[in-house]
Amino acid sequence: MSTIVSEFMAMLNRDGYISPNHIFSLDSAVLEKFKILNKAHIKIIADGRIADSYIAGRQIVISLIVGSHITTYVIFSEIYFSGNRRLLFELDNYLLIMPVTLNQPITKPISMALPALLLLVLAISACAPSPSESESSSTVVSEVSSKAHSDVAAETQSEQKQGVLIPSEVIDLSHWNITIPLDLDGNSKADTIQNPEILSYAHADFFYVNENREVVFTSPNKAITTPNSSNTRSELRQLGAGSDKSIGSKDYANNFGLAAHKRASEFAAVGGRLEATLRVNHVSVNAGNSDKPPAYSAVVGQIHGVKEKSDYENSGYGNEPLKIYFKKWPNHQTGSVFWNYERNLAKEHPDRTDIAYPVWGNTWDVPDDPGKTGIALNEDFSYVVNVHENIMHLTFTNDRLGEVTYQIDLSNSADANGKADEKDNPNGYSNDQLYFKAGIYNQCSTQDKEGLWYTACPGTGDWRLDKANGNYAQSTFSKLVLGPSVAPN
Repeated sequence: MSTIVSEFMAMLNRDGYISPNHIFSLDSAVLEKFKILNKAHIKIIADGRIADSYIAGRQIVISLIVGSHITTYVIFSEIYFSGNRRLLFELDNYLLIMPVTLNQPITKPISMALPALLLLVLAISACAPSPSESESSSTVVSEVSSKAHSDVAAETQSEQKQGVLIPSEVIDLSHWNITIPLDLDGNSKADTIQNPEILSYAHADFFYVNENREVVFTSPNKAITTPNSSNTRSELRQLGAGSDKSIGSKDYANNFGLAAHKRASEFAAVGGRLEATLRVNHVSVNAGNSDKPPAYSAVVGQIHGVKEKSDYENSGYGNEPLKIYFKKWPNHQTGSVFWNYERNLAKEHPDRTDIAYPVWGNTWDVPDDPGKTGIALNEDFSYVVNVHENIMHLTFTNDRLGEVTYQIDLSNSADANGKADEKDNPNGYSNDQLYFKAGIYNQCSTQDKEGLWYTACPGTGDWRLDKANGNYAQSTFSKLVLGPSVAPN
C-alpha cells in the first residue's frame, strides 16, 4: 500500500465509527497530498456490498451488489485503495465512475448486514479517462463478472445461514416506499427509497431487522426533512400501484379515496385497511419548548391527504385525517397513545388545527403522568385502521389495557363523538386522495419559532452523538399488514 493511502486509512481509523451520513474532515497536509485543493470533506453517497475487485494499471474495477443486481464500476485513478473497507465515497469531481449494470439478477435480494453495510472505494482522479481507457475497461468488466457472481452466491448463502434479514423479508413491502433521514443524493431533501428498490433495502441505523425478526424505524431530532415538514422521519408511504413507476404519487391509481368522491372508481381502492403491532422504544428526552404539545412525541401511523391543485373545492390541502401518536415525558413512568384528526382546511385558515382523542393515558396537551393507565416504552400495542366506504373505524388493543374503538365519518364535518364541527370542512375529506403511512415520524422539531409545531428539540446532526444524548425517536413493528377495507360487523 502506498504511503498516501496508508496515511488516509490511518486517518479513517482515528476517526472511529463510520456511519452513512458521516462527514470526514481532512487536514491541509492530507488535502495537499491528495491534490484535493479547497476540498474540505468526503461524503458517502451510496450503499452496497463488494462482490469482487480487480486492479489493472490505473483501472480499478469493483463489482458492487446494489439491490438485487450486481453493478460493476470501472474507476480511473492515480492511486490505489485498500479493499477491506465497506464505504463508497464521492470526492467531488475527482472520482470518475462508469457504471455497467449486469442483467443477471441475484436469486435472492442481498441482506444488508449490520452494522457493516458499505463498501469503501477510495480513488482520486487527476484527469478524465481517455477513449482507450474506456475501451479497455469493458474487457476488465467481462473478466470479473463471472467470478463476482460466484462470490455473491457464496456470501448470500453464508448470510442466510446466519439469519441476517432485510425488512421486506419480514413485512410485505410490495406497496410501500420509505423516506429516511438522509440526503445521499445531495438534493437537500430527505431520500425516498422507491419501489421495487425498497424490496432489497435496509439501513443499519434507520431501517433494519432486529434479532427478533422485527422491523425497526429510527429518526433523529436533527437531520434532513421532506420539503413540507420540519420533522424527520423513517416512514413508509403506501403506493396503490406498487412498483409501477409510470404512475405518479399524485395519480388516483396510487392512492385511495372515499366512496363519496365523485371519481371513486378511478382510485386504486375505495378505502383500505392497515393493521400494525408495534412498540415505541424511544422518544426524545429533551425539548426546548416542552410546553408545546408535539414535544416528546412521535407518530407511528397516518392517513395523509395528497397535496395538490385539486379539481374540487375545499380539497388538496395535504392534511391528515389520522395521526396515531405516542408521547412520553422524560420524568413519567409511562406514555400516552392518542390519535389526532386535522380539520381539512387551507394552511392559512385560522381554524385549521388538530383535534386529539385519547386511547390510553392522556392527549398531547396534558402534562400529567398517566401511570398505570398509560403505555410504557417497549410495551406492545396494536392498531387497526379500517376505512370502509366513508367511515374510518379505529381499533386499538393492548394486553394489559384492553381495547379502545372509535369511528368517524370522513365525508362530512361530524367529529368522532358524532357531533357536528361547524369549523371543519363540511365535506370532510370527500374530495381528497388519501394514503396510509407507518413507521416513525419524529415530532420533536429542532426549529424554534412561533407556532404549535416548533418544539426547539436539541440535535447536532451527528447521529452517534444525538443517539447518546437521547435526541431521537424509534419504533419497532412486529406486524404491518396492508389490505382492502372490511365491512364492519
